[in-house]
This record gives sequence, structure tokens and C-alpha cells, in this order.
Amino acid sequence: MRTLLSLFGLIIGLPILGAQTPQHFSVVVGVDYLYRSDDLGPRSYAESPNLHLRIGGDYSRELTSFLHLRTGARLTALRYDSGIQQLVGEVSDPFQINAGLSTFLDPETSAGWYFKTTDFYLEIPLVFRYQPEKSDHFYVEGGMAAYFYLKTYFRSKEHYGEHTYWSISSSANKLMSVLQASAGWEWSISKEAQFYVQPIFRYFLTDNNSFKMLSGGLETGVRW
Repeated sequence: MRTLLSLFGLIIGLPILGAQTPQHFSVVVGVDYLYRSDDLGPRSYAESPNLHLRIGGDYSRELTSFLHLRTGARLTALRYDSGIQQLVGEVSDPFQINAGLSTFLDPETSAGWYFKTTDFYLEIPLVFRYQPEKSDHFYVEGGMAAYFYLKTYFRSKEHYGEHTYWSISSSANKLMSVLQASAGWEWSISKEAQFYVQPIFRYFLTDNNSFKMLSGGLETGVRW
């Protein structure tokens, strides 16, 4: 919590900190593959990477000729997909046991069931960008972000039908800190604007030590 309070203090002070230095704005979109696993949870929760999206805008100040401080706001969607599952039960009929059977498929779910969730977050980054003075295109960034939970879109299929609805998830992390690092390239598209592309990696600091989340992806945008 102290880290997040410090983050907001820097964000509030950013316009004052660089009151006499150039400022920049940008729009950004990004896609990431998110991997998550729960060492103590059900085996089905360890999943293959899932694609998730983000869109938003940034505001930055030049601290020196080679160092910038950037913040902003993004709408971020984190997806989870259980995949198609089948419910397996234990055989209790002695005749089936004698026949060598030990498990059975529940006939009501043998066709498969699944659930998918999309957790929406407001992402507030605070990142330092270093661009060597002799480099016109290359830069590196590092910092952190706060993720504030908004809402969840839930989809499920069971033997009695499919369901979709919006809800407030009790299992979603309501507030997360995220460490991030990236390296990018930018090119001028006009006298005032630059187009940029950057691979980016994130590590999510959750409250549950057994629950791990990390992602890697690509962001692109226009800065002016």
C-alpha cells in the first residue's frame, strides 16, 4: 500500500516536477500473452498463456535530455479460459469395480463444460524512459503500475445451458502492483509526432504467494 501511495504522490507531482520542461502525450494499444498459475489451486487453473488487451493514453515529462517520466491510464482486460472440462466421478458399483473400472464420466457433463472470465482493470503506470543522447530511435523503460479492479464479464457452459453476465468477482485481485520493463524503437512521422513499438514484460505482485502472474507482449502507439 505504501508503494501505491508513493506512486500516486509522484503522479500528482509530475506536472509540478517538470513545470518548465517539455511535455508529451501519446495514445497506445497493446496485446499481451498472460500466464498465470496457482500452486495450491485446482490443476485446471494452471493454464496456457491467454491473449489480453489494453488501450489508453500516456502523459510524460522530460526530466533531462535523456530521461523521461511517464504516467497515464489504460483500460486493461485480463482473460481466463478453463478450456473444455469433463466431470469425472468415482465408481461405487461393485460389479463395475470387479470389471476393472475405477472412474466414470458424469453423463450430464460428458459433453464438456467451460467457464471464461474477463477481468477489467484501470491501469495507472509510472515509468522512467531512458533514451541515449546519441540514439534517435532506441530507448528502454522500467517502472511499475497500479491495477484497480473494475468489473468481470463471465461466460460459462454447463449441461443446462450457456450463461453470460457482468459481475463483481470475489476472487479477482482488487488492487495489484505490477513491475514492468520494455525496450522500444520510435520513428518520426511528422515534425511533432513519433510512431513507436515496444516489446514489454510484466510481473504481477499479488497478495497470494502461491498465485503467479506474468506476461509478455507488444505495445504500439503515437507520441507527440
